[in-house]
Amino acid sequence: MPMKIVELELTEDLGPIWGMEGYEGLCALARYHGEPVGWIYTRGLNQAVVSPACLYEAIRQQISWQLLSSMLRGDPEALCPQSVLWPPISIVVCVSDRTVQLESCLQALASLAYPYYEVIMVDAASASHGHAQLVTQYAIRYAAIPAEPPSPVITG
Repeated sequence: MPMKIVELELTEDLGPIWGMEGYEGLCALARYHGEPVGWIYTRGLNQAVVSPACLYEAIRQQISWQLLSSMLRGDPEALCPQSVLWPPISIVVCVSDRTVQLESCLQALASLAYPYYEVIMVDAASASHGHAQLVTQYAIRYAAIPAEPPSPVITG
């Protein structure tokens, strides 16, 4: 028996799929904002219509991870209000003497799409003074830990 083939846009409310008489099942290309996410299949329906509940269940079982991935690539804010989904976080970067790698790290952190975060750079007494200069190029907090002389060893 043949399969009915349809397209579903998942950013819109799903309605029933009518006209299933004579079809063994449904094959649907699921799209999110027009971009293909994956295929869902229903078989052995023996009914004239596929309900939205049946479609939602097939999406949940067959392409939920692909859909979530598409949603996160698009706009994480669209999933849920910031206060519910995105807790504030602090990212602590401990440095010593690798200014070139540090600059790449700070550039990557500056491009994060996460809405509520701060970056704190802790400079563990590096020989270079370039770290303090580098901090001025980014919206981060800076904390320098001064070098301490080793404590005396008492024997005897």
